[in-house]
Amino acid sequence: PKATYERRKAVHRLSSDEGTRLARVARVWGLAVDVWQNEEEARDFLFRPHPMIEDKRPIDVVIMSEFGAEMVVDILAGLKYGSAA
Repeated sequence: PKATYERRKAVHRLSSDEGTRLARVARVWGLAVDVWQNEEEARDFLFRPHPMIEDKRPIDVVIMSEFGAEMVVDILAGLKYGSAA
């Protein structure tokens, strides 16, 4: 949320949990851009519900847990290397 962002920006520090989530998002974002070769298409993938994760948005699954991030990474790897995703 914007209020959390503003608060963290003011103190120039993220909590450990926020830093971990941010690192997960950055890792998956980088892979999505690599797969799609386009930031807009990567963003569309991350924010559109996906059937392989129970029609949840990949970005939400990534933020929730490391396991969720790995599920999204597996989907992206399948897209990149040719298996059905």
